[in-house]
Amino acid sequence: MPIIAPHRLLSRLSLSVKIVGSIAVVVLLVVSVIGYYSVSRVQSALEDVYIEKSRTTARLLDAGIRNQSDVENSGELFDFLQRHLWLEPDIRSIDLNLVGSGGLYVAVSTDSNRTGISADAKNLHAYREDVLAQEFLVGEGSRILRLITPIHIARRQIGTFQLDMSLDKVDREVLATLSSLIAGYVAIVTSVIILGFLLLRRTVLKPVKSLERGMKTMSDGDPGQPLEVTSGDELGRLAQAFNRMRGDLRKSSEKIEHLAFHDALTGLPNRRVLQDRLELELARCRREKREGALLYVDIDHFKDINDSLGHNMGDRLLRQISLRLQEHLRASDSVSRFGGDEFVLLLGEIDGDVRAEAVVVAEKLLSQIAEEYRFGDQTIHITASIGFCLFPQYGDNTDTIIYNADTALYHSKSSGRNRVSAFERSMELKLQSQSVLRCELKKGIERKQFFLEYQAQCDSGRRLTGVEALIRWRHPQQGLLMPDEFIPIAEESDLICRIGEWVLHQACLEFSRWTREEGLDDRVTLSVNVSPRQFHSPGFVDGVRQIPGATRMDLNRLELEVTEGTLLVDSDGVIYKMHELSNLGVKFSLDDFGTGYSSLSYLKRLPVSSLKIDRSFVEDVCNSDDDAAIVETILNMAHQYGLGVVVEGVETEEQRKFFSIRGCQIYQGNLFNRPMNADKFVRNQLNSGAGVVISESL
Repeated sequence: MPIIAPHRLLSRLSLSVKIVGSIAVVVLLVVSVIGYYSVSRVQSALEDVYIEKSRTTARLLDAGIRNQSDVENSGELFDFLQRHLWLEPDIRSIDLNLVGSGGLYVAVSTDSNRTGISADAKNLHAYREDVLAQEFLVGEGSRILRLITPIHIARRQIGTFQLDMSLDKVDREVLATLSSLIAGYVAIVTSVIILGFLLLRRTVLKPVKSLERGMKTMSDGDPGQPLEVTSGDELGRLAQAFNRMRGDLRKSSEKIEHLAFHDALTGLPNRRVLQDRLELELARCRREKREGALLYVDIDHFKDINDSLGHNMGDRLLRQISLRLQEHLRASDSVSRFGGDEFVLLLGEIDGDVRAEAVVVAEKLLSQIAEEYRFGDQTIHITASIGFCLFPQYGDNTDTIIYNADTALYHSKSSGRNRVSAFERSMELKLQSQSVLRCELKKGIERKQFFLEYQAQCDSGRRLTGVEALIRWRHPQQGLLMPDEFIPIAEESDLICRIGEWVLHQACLEFSRWTREEGLDDRVTLSVNVSPRQFHSPGFVDGVRQIPGATRMDLNRLELEVTEGTLLVDSDGVIYKMHELSNLGVKFSLDDFGTGYSSLSYLKRLPVSSLKIDRSFVEDVCNSDDDAAIVETILNMAHQYGLGVVVEGVETEEQRKFFSIRGCQIYQGNLFNRPMNADKFVRNQLNSGAGVVISESL
């Protein structure tokens, strides 16, 4: 059954009411006409009675008859009178009397004591064309019906016959009252019809028509104006319901319109609004011959927050981030949520060096985003990566500008995250290469193209204290690939978990073999890097617990290197896992220390045995006072907490002496030992029987 729109139903209802109303009016009019005709017939019949009761006088004028005997003997005249007056058959007498010269008075009487004039006497002219009828008033209260007809005898007109029938005052009043009743009846019926139609129009037709217009307007998508409620009946309640529905529809329309242009979670303008604003800003920059900047912001490791803390916490975090972004923007700037954990900022009306201004704004945003977030007892630390594009220099349309900013963002993420990158043409080639690697990572795992190299850690006497497992990719086309070329790509997906599990298992398997077959000293430990996503995965602790059975590895000699980024998400959950693994004998080292924001506040709570100073501080420590100051601060803090310090990236003797003077004991870098595959490491670094002396040869 087809669905009919409400306004069409109301239109049909209105039409039906009109038809019913019209039929009712016609019926009333017909009844009125019939009633009027019936009353008129009654009046006519009464008039006939009154006429029969009336006094009748008849005269024959100019008859040309000279004597009474002629008149009495004139049977022809008698027949004429009887024929022309329609006298009843029971005529008792007709008296003819001469009046003056040529005049004749006729008196008629019947046995029934009536006038002898039939009921049709007043309409005599309708039956005989030679009869004339006149009606007029005589004095007060009398009415005379006069019938005049010429008389022919022997084809000769002998005179004119005149019959006067008078009605008395009482009869006239009765007829007048009856006429008034007829007029009143007609007036009442007409008034009822008019008032009924007006009432029908006001109470039914007008509300229904108003509802019809309202429904039609609403069906076109416009809530329109509220209806006037004129009564409390069904139509009034229907109007009230319509007004409520209209209010709900208006609210829904406003909400839909807002959602069409704004993000439902944060309330920020969405991608559509951003593109419109970017088009306007691009046109303004062309017109004013200046540059603009578009910043693309992505939250680092946001998926780990959703996986470990749930999507509800992730949504709350996104709302807080959006508020921080809005608080630190100028009035001419705009921020939009581009989807997921991505935000886009459009900087407007920049005076001076646009590139420098964009860098300043981006670094401020990184600092604001990196400040801790508190949700009740839960504290979250997180960082972001930003890429920006200058336009119209690097983009002449919105799609190109956004794509280039995203390319710069990807460069920031692949370069270590928590940093700012400006788009350059060279990034496109690198991005294409990374896209190819992203597609080939899974194949590399399945085809066993990955292998491990090991780099020794030693003390100031060059004695072996530990060994770190480092992954490499032997790519069939691109050759040997280092971790910084593919690990950031793997971290964007769950492939990093598969790679991390393989590295941990393979390293423990080879290290346990060295322990058994090469006599490796019991004090030497194995260090394995663990990515934040791998650490946060639900089965990570159970996987480590199964290592001894699968590889015969002693967990007391296993050291897991975690970055500060691991602590940024669900810090309480991370600390709990670390204590769980620590109870199994696993040690922890905080890798790349000094590059994050949150580790200092957690050192007392973390079961960490050592800190690894990031190579970025080691590289210029002898030439940069700032790097030297940072390193000394880290060393003092480590000594205060009783933590060991491992200096990685030591390349020169000058660097070694700098750290040796300040009490560092453990070193790792090319100055002592380059990374080697397992076989070469055994041959060159593990002396049979001792296994503790590091070869100085590179």
